[in-house]
Amino acid sequence: AISSGLVNGLAAMIDGMVERYRRALPFEFTAVATGGAAAVIFPMTTQLVDFIPVLTLEGVHIACQRAVRGG
Repeated sequence: AISSGLVNGLAAMIDGMVERYRRALPFEFTAVATGGAAAVIFPMTTQLVDFIPVLTLEGVHIACQRAVRGG
């Protein structure tokens, strides 16, 4: 029961944060869940549209490729 409450509470906090950003920012954006642990929370959110478990690693890989190419 406690872990269910924690996960539901975290999902609600994420939804609330994304909603506040949507109201505050003058542009549209796509909110995604990242990281392996996000797989637990993603299905419980209403504001996140995708789950990409290795997004950070993909970004580091692209940055390294660009550094090697010099661009």
